Amino acid sequence: KKFTRNSGDQNSMQIGILLAGDGLDKATIVSCVFRDNFVGMTTYMCADIKDCLFEHNEWTGLWYTSSRGATISGNKFMHNCDRNVWCGVSASAMWHTTNGVVEYNEFGETQNVGAAPDGEDLDFEAGCNNVTVRYNLFHDSAGPASMYYSGADNTSPNRDIFIHDNVFLTPAANPPSPYYNCVFLLSDQNTGAITNNRIFPRPGCPLIGGYTCPGVIRTGNLECPIETGERGCNYATNATVSVSSN
Repeated sequence: KKFTRNSGDQNSMQIGILLAGDGLDKATIVSCVFRDNFVGMTTYMCADIKDCLFEHNEWTGLWYTSSRGATISGNKFMHNCDRNVWCGVSASAMWHTTNGVVEYNEFGETQNVGAAPDGEDLDFEAGCNNVTVRYNLFHDSAGPASMYYSGADNTSPNRDIFIHDNVFLTPAANPPSPYYNCVFLLSDQNTGAITNNRIFPRPGCPLIGGYTCPGVIRTGNLECPIETGERGCNYATNATVSVSSN
């Protein structure tokens, strides 16, 4: 059922597609549109999700949980989290997911409306293991581009999360607090590597926020801050146009 934005009710947990139940092995979701739900898609089973559009979902576009062997490839996560909700918001999130690959996706314009925290593109909610994030574009998120969370009780860190060869453009556009003003927000005891990415932050937006997480390697990243504000004189307005020939 399609839910209009006006009829959305976060308390009824409206979900575009829910994959759960005994006897389910693996699903393939291809070329679908998930729009104007509370959650676009939730899966408790292994699923390959390819070439889909997740747009204007209230809490998260994709909630991938308790599963093995995910391939999330070629999708667009655009302008999600555009309504106020009671807890953290993200364009996509993984929880206790093992052996996954997130590649060739675009994450853009994730919102942070009202008093809701987070506002990141990709949230490792807790307990994920051996997930690779590569060849994606992350841009213009309200909060960090990605968060490694270890659960409310801080007992479920993410292990072996490898983030490499991505582009991160101007994250933390509207962080709910200074705590979220960073490219990656880390909780304690996470491990993995953030390597060989191209990162274009706003001035004053550090690479890492939260815990230092010495178990997360950070090498080979190209960081180039983006200028904001006035850029000086426009000399073209005072120039004289001439040509060298007809």
